[in-house]
Amino acid sequence: MTTARARVYVCECGPILKDAMDLDALSERIGADPEVSEVVRYATLCSPDGKEWLAQQMAEHPDERAVIAACSPREHGETFADAARKAGINPYLIGLASIREQAVWVTPNRDEALEKAHHLLLATLRRVVRQEPLEEKDIDCLTDVLVLGAGVAGLTAAKLLAEAGRKVTLVETSPAVGGRAALLSDIYPGGECASCVLEPMMDEVLHHDNVELFTQSVLDELLGFLGNFTARIRRQARQVDPEACYGCHTCHEACPVTMDNPYDGGLSQHKAIHVPYTGALPNVSMVSEDHCLRFADEDCDACVNACPFGAIDFSASESVVERRVGAVILATGGDSELPARWQGICGVIDASTLERLLSSAGPTGGAVHLPDLQPPRTVALFLDPGDPPTPATAEDTKLRTLTLNKIVHQLREKLPEAQLHELAFIYGPHSAAGGGSSTRGLRRLWLSPSDQIGPVEEVRSGVRINYTRRGLPESLDVDLLVVLPPLRGAKTNALLGEKIGVLTGSQGFFDPADPVLEPYRASMDGIYVAGCARAPMDVGETAAAAAATTGGVLSALVPGRRLRLTPISASVDPQRCGRCHSCVVACPFQAIQMDPETGAATVNELLCRGCGCCAAACPCGAMTAQHFTDEQLTAELGGLIDDFGPTIPSDSSP
Repeated sequence: MTTARARVYVCECGPILKDAMDLDALSERIGADPEVSEVVRYATLCSPDGKEWLAQQMAEHPDERAVIAACSPREHGETFADAARKAGINPYLIGLASIREQAVWVTPNRDEALEKAHHLLLATLRRVVRQEPLEEKDIDCLTDVLVLGAGVAGLTAAKLLAEAGRKVTLVETSPAVGGRAALLSDIYPGGECASCVLEPMMDEVLHHDNVELFTQSVLDELLGFLGNFTARIRRQARQVDPEACYGCHTCHEACPVTMDNPYDGGLSQHKAIHVPYTGALPNVSMVSEDHCLRFADEDCDACVNACPFGAIDFSASESVVERRVGAVILATGGDSELPARWQGICGVIDASTLERLLSSAGPTGGAVHLPDLQPPRTVALFLDPGDPPTPATAEDTKLRTLTLNKIVHQLREKLPEAQLHELAFIYGPHSAAGGGSSTRGLRRLWLSPSDQIGPVEEVRSGVRINYTRRGLPESLDVDLLVVLPPLRGAKTNALLGEKIGVLTGSQGFFDPADPVLEPYRASMDGIYVAGCARAPMDVGETAAAAAATTGGVLSALVPGRRLRLTPISASVDPQRCGRCHSCVVACPFQAIQMDPETGAATVNELLCRGCGCCAAACPCGAMTAQHFTDEQLTAELGGLIDDFGPTIPSDSSP
């Protein structure tokens, strides 16, 4: 056991501690402890003069441990650690007792505050004399960035980062970039042509020397921390060489297999080899393995024989590539899917499908009608409130209300003679009675929270919507029902979050570190969130949020900066290791592996973050969380409770 003595430095914190507690009595009580050599006080240790004084004091007494009675380590722990470094003292040999936050600020009674402060000091004292020096190391900070998602947020971030001279790896799960916005007819509220706005940025990103694009790809594994991540990216085979394909569509005409086009809501068809949709970038064909005859063990070379550039290669297979980056931006966007109760009913579509009907590049060339049907004379627009336990959020309702207004404007232009009906649940002072209003060509039916939308029936004229209003049953027959379902986080977010250690909320969006002050940063250092990966946003808000996220990344990844690695990591006693893999399973950072020769656990110090999960999970006592050993924690508890001292030797089994 270490027998080092300690000096106690009491900060008066100006008048804050001095007036709230009897510091003379505190100094006298702690000074009587046999492990304390001296107690000294200073007005404000965090001031410039205070830091200089503290560093000088520690330099003059290098053989004594420093115990500082002051504020929370979160506020000035690094301040006092820097003072130790300046004095030539290992910063892991000092201790900080938070007598301000944990005593005087929460205990009005002076005597009780004194008692608490005394025990906090005793706990720190008992622990600090048992602490061991730890070696600090630093490594280069990587400035390259991985961006997951190539919608508006991902493209904006990639463009700004590339222009700042950073190398960007842009990963997109679909075969084309642009996300949901690329499928819009125009952008609200200005009515700009969506493709006219987005295509210049998409083209710039696709041809930027600092951007490496992987489509039809997913993040398989992420290891590391801010400034030093290793990403494994799994790439699905496209079966078409993007460098050789010129998008001439000759292979499409030769393909004998026709399939529904999911990008048009199934309202159009394309071949098993195809460009996803008109205007998709990159303008490169791809093969749908679910529909291609070659993947059904049939002999078909129609597209291979038709391609004039030899771009089709069915021998291509899935591959995994690794990239080292300093930060990761989550720009995975959101999903808006027609709820199950509306699916399969002729005459019922969602807003995304209507957007494709409105688009000149859509299945009908911009004409609003379903295949083989006449343009609708009556259209109902329903703002779906979502189902418990995850109803629509205020942000989502705002976004969909703007979308509904845009659709009304578009339909008035495309179908000037049509009668439009808007159904929405209204919450607030006017919700109890329900009601509605009418304007030119638009009838609003407002439902109260107690009303219900019943089943929708197919009738000769289209669909019949059954609902209650003011508690009474009503119905509405329309040719077309357009449902605006709530926007949720991408379906892949939950699995992706598990891989990288970032939580998602009930709506499927990634949780930010601070939703008010740092909405662009995830809870894990080095992981950032942009656009609809965090919350529902329109196109303009998404671009602005992505720019803010980019600023956060650029300020964190400074070229030439050295990253200080925490030496608080786990260590293994291979003689005790039971080879049970419990630590491997418990480690959230994948920092532990089993040695192939000895079979014992080994710790990668570059990946270990010192969380202690492995030490808690180890049934053999082989894992030790450095700076948080059993001996140190037991001694600290002893000071907090009755000062019974350590009862578990450092080399004992749990």
